Amino acid sequence: MEVKIAITFVLLILLGPAHGWYYNCFVESNVLMQGGCSMLDFVITPRTEVDNIFFPPANINFFRSNFSSFSPALGRRFGEETEKINLYNCVLPSLAVPLTVKQLGVFFATSLQTVLVNYRLENALEYLSIVGTGIRDIRFVEALTKLKFLRVQKNRLLFVNFERFRNLTDLETIDLSENQLIRLDVGQELMKLPKLIELRLDKNYLVQFEVGMWSFPNLLFLKIHYNMITSLNVEQLVDSLPNLSQISLAANPWNCGRLNTMVSYLLENNINYQEEADKLSCRFNLMETIIFTTQDNVTYAERILGHMNETAAVYYLDAKSAMLEDVEERNEVLMGEIRHTSAGLNELETRINKLRISIQELKFKNKIPF
Repeated sequence: MEVKIAITFVLLILLGPAHGWYYNCFVESNVLMQGGCSMLDFVITPRTEVDNIFFPPANINFFRSNFSSFSPALGRRFGEETEKINLYNCVLPSLAVPLTVKQLGVFFATSLQTVLVNYRLENALEYLSIVGTGIRDIRFVEALTKLKFLRVQKNRLLFVNFERFRNLTDLETIDLSENQLIRLDVGQELMKLPKLIELRLDKNYLVQFEVGMWSFPNLLFLKIHYNMITSLNVEQLVDSLPNLSQISLAANPWNCGRLNTMVSYLLENNINYQEEADKLSCRFNLMETIIFTTQDNVTYAERILGHMNETAAVYYLDAKSAMLEDVEERNEVLMGEIRHTSAGLNELETRINKLRISIQELKFKNKIPF
């Protein structure tokens, strides 16, 4: 690899820019990025002749670079030796995924809005990370059939259709954390992802989480903490994710009545329902919260749940009294509306009778037969 890079630089000296533009790599101090080529302040403008660009035959990291467009034509300028491309803090309105690259990362390119893929030719991409950009849709992933790792984090996703993953049967990790997700479409037919190990949906705004149409037999880790979920069908969860070993539930406004069943079922199926330092809580109302801390002892958990049941009974009586008072108030309002409507009907009937008398008088004056 180093010999090929050296030959490239020799060609640069011998041939000069008339035969293309070659770019120097700077020495990267980060051990993880050594062995490739790192470029700083690389610029592509609309006037740039892409066919005159020759990249070194190596993995490439772009830093603080400016691309008017990362087009398919530019992607074809990378050689077969370039299996990994990373872009850090770059200006990048659109990105066409190069066909031959196996690993692609885009980090904190806030201008990125569009990702393009080739639907007609096979994409070699196996690892994709898109972090801190402006993308709102991940429809493009459906064409990346060799994908093993997908990280789309800290973007602007509001909605994700899991049908996009149906043909990505090699997927091992899906990370959609720290977006703005309010809804997931889990699909209309059973979806099988046999190799999926980790699914991250934490730090979003999900209100519901249903897994009935999923079959992820090897999923071990599920993260749904920091959402707006109040209830979870754990029986369905265990059926769809039979090997689940850990689920993060913290920082959701769980319904206390439902949480009782949830925690018991998770413990019975040896599923760790939270990580260290997390707290699991539920709410009877907006004022009172009950906190759970990690416990392996089922008896202790049952004691806590028993306390919750007692407290729930008290709240039930209070809620029932409040409901009766509310019904009485609404009944009074309704009776008032009925009285008002009745008075209106009486007034209307009086006006109709007066109108009939007026019509009869008019006919009499004009000698119209009745």
